[in-house]
Amino acid sequence: MENQIFRVLHAYHPEDSTELALVNVLVYRNSLVLIGYKEEGQPLSAFIHYQFNEIGIEDIYSVQIQMIMDYIPSAFQKAAKKNIYHAEPTYVLIPREEMYEVNGYQMYTDMHSKGSEKMLTDEFASVDIKEYYNYPYRVYNDLDNAFENATFFSYHQNVFRHLKHKSAENTLVYISIKSNYIEIIGFKEGKLTFCNTFEYKNKADILYFIQASLENLGVALDSSDIYISTIRKEEQEDIFDTLKHYFPNFNSNVEATFGISTSFWDTYADAFLSH
Repeated sequence: MENQIFRVLHAYHPEDSTELALVNVLVYRNSLVLIGYKEEGQPLSAFIHYQFNEIGIEDIYSVQIQMIMDYIPSAFQKAAKKNIYHAEPTYVLIPREEMYEVNGYQMYTDMHSKGSEKMLTDEFASVDIKEYYNYPYRVYNDLDNAFENATFFSYHQNVFRHLKHKSAENTLVYISIKSNYIEIIGFKEGKLTFCNTFEYKNKADILYFIQASLENLGVALDSSDIYISTIRKEEQEDIFDTLKHYFPNFNSNVEATFGISTSFWDTYADAFLSH
C-alpha cells in the first residue's frame, strides 16, 4: 500500500546495529533529510531523503514529522552526536556591531512571528553575525523527542563558513531552492554581502528573484560564480533546464570551487554544505 505521508526519494541507510558517530538532520517545510557519518570528518556513510506529500494545509510539516518518526532507522536515532538544522526557517540577521543596539527578538516578531513558534539564536564568528530564527513548537518538540540529546543549530552555521572560505579571492553567489522559499546568499572576497529569502509559487517567481538579486549584487547572468541547488529533487531537472536558458554557466565551477563532482553536488549539495 502506498504511504500517504511521505516518499523516500533517495536512500542508503545502515543496519540498526551500525554505530554512527554523527547524524545531521536537515529540516525543510516539505522534506526531512538525514545524513549519517561513521566517523566525523569522513565522507557520509548513510543518507535518507523523506519527501512529505503535499496536502494543502499550512505548516502541515509539523504533523508529518511527528508521524514519520517510526520509520526512521534506529541507527540514526542512536548516533553518538546528533545535530539538527532548520534549513528553511524565517529569520533575521544582525551584524555584530549592532547586537547590543537592536532587540533581535522584537525585530523577528515584527517581521515574521505567527505567535506559536519557538525562537532560537545562533552566532557566526565567521561573518560576525547573530541570527534569530524559528521553529513551530510541534516541529521542535517532535525532533527533540525523536533525536534524544540532539543540538539545534541554524543551517547557516556551516553554510556561511564554507562560502566564506570558497569566496576568499572572488565573488560567489549560492542559490538554494527550498520547499517554499528560495534563498540567495552572496559573498565577495570572504565577506557576506547579501542573504535573503523569497517565497515563490512557480518557476517564474524563482527566475525573477534570481535575476533581481544578481542585478543587486552586480553579478552578470552568465557568470560562472553562480551555484544553485534544490531540495525539490523530483523537479530538479525541469527547474535547472529552465534556469540554464538565463544563467548558462551556473554550477560550471562546482568541481574547481568545492572539490566535488557536479553529479554529487546535484544530489548532496545540502548535505555537503551542512557538514
